[in-house]
Amino acid sequence: MGSLERRSRLLLDIAAGHAQKQETVAALHYLGHAFRVTPEGIRYVPMARGLAAELARTANGPLRAEAVSLAESIGVAA
Repeated sequence: MGSLERRSRLLLDIAAGHAQKQETVAALHYLGHAFRVTPEGIRYVPMARGLAAELARTANGPLRAEAVSLAESIGVAA
């Protein structure tokens, strides 16, 4: 795939799809991957911010710490 922005947007869309199906592990994985590809591109996308906040709020067990850390990295206080 060409540009980093397009790649991170695709990963974000995949993360949103997994979140919609209540697949928290996959959603967190793809959102984190999108953030690693282009941190600035994810920090300023409302859908990504909302998804990060939702995952931080709803994740449980060992995933919660990872979800909260990612949300803080994106700039969404958990």
